Amino acid sequence: MEREKFCSRNVYFIYTCLQIAVLISFSKSMGNPIEIAAPSSLLRYGMPAACKNQTFCFEKGDNYPDDLVEQFLKAIPLQNNLGSRIGFSFRGGDEENGNADCPANTTYVDKPIYYIVDEMGMVRVVIQSPKKFEQIYSTRWCLNPGVITKNTAHFFPESLTFKKVQLRCETSYMDLDFMVLVDDYDQPTYEVVKALGGIPVCYQMPEACIGQSYCFEKGDHYPDDIMQKLNLNFEIQNSIGTRKGSDVDEPDCPSNSTDSPIYYIVDKNDIIRVVVQIPDKFPQRFNVRWCLNEGKINSDTKHFMASTTLKKYDVECVSSKLEFDFIVLSLESDDKIEIATTNLPVCCKCRYELKKN
Repeated sequence: MEREKFCSRNVYFIYTCLQIAVLISFSKSMGNPIEIAAPSSLLRYGMPAACKNQTFCFEKGDNYPDDLVEQFLKAIPLQNNLGSRIGFSFRGGDEENGNADCPANTTYVDKPIYYIVDEMGMVRVVIQSPKKFEQIYSTRWCLNPGVITKNTAHFFPESLTFKKVQLRCETSYMDLDFMVLVDDYDQPTYEVVKALGGIPVCYQMPEACIGQSYCFEKGDHYPDDIMQKLNLNFEIQNSIGTRKGSDVDEPDCPSNSTDSPIYYIVDKNDIIRVVVQIPDKFPQRFNVRWCLNEGKINSDTKHFMASTTLKKYDVECVSSKLEFDFIVLSLESDDKIEIATTNLPVCCKCRYELKKN
């Protein structure tokens, strides 16, 4: 159901924008296992001291099994089929360090993770070989997690917002796949596992859309591979409802419009979400219409003259918005979907008010 909403809205949570890295699902059928020493030898590995009590580690440490990894990749050359890198980030660099109210840690940008704790609570060795086969990630997490109690760029303890709602900075986590070494009947192979609790990463708007709540730009890192694997049907698509706004312009307030797929949105919780778009199979198209000349009218139009009407009335052009539902990738896992909501401009309205003086 759609309902008209305008620019202001209540804010309940502020989320640090995190990056989402995307991995491919892999087959275990390539190559032959190689012989190593005693069975279950990989179980001896633990987290480096710098990563104690963490579920993932960018530190290689002193005991990372480089020789075993190289032998493994020689026998099972994953790089031949998957390339030298199988992960990618949505980060442009360290300049994207959170939002003004919830700053984020940006220490690790496009770096390999060497160890994870899997969902069974076991430390696993992630397959990493510089210049041959790397699994690259970028992570971000809140520098100051929890309730906001001090002044920020947009909120003040004495403000009305602080009196009405509780504002928090929270790190969002995603389930990502990792290729790890594993003992299998006394022979090493690999499997795909997830890190316990997920990894703090998220999608980023394409550069052309930074600061916007929706984006028609696909960008360089839209996860087409993941989209093709989703199990979608027409019932899901029909549950979203209408995609059209008003297509009638007011003569005094002309508008711009486009009817194209939207690839990213910022949802009600200010989190960047990836919209499911599969051409010829599951497209989500929206007619977006916004004011060509947003703001106060100061010159003659078809119905208003600056010498008469505009002296008595304040007249302005305002983009009117409606709430729309989108099918997006789930925050829990890339192989799941859910519905997220955002506001889109659907027409340009003319508003006027009698001047007070």
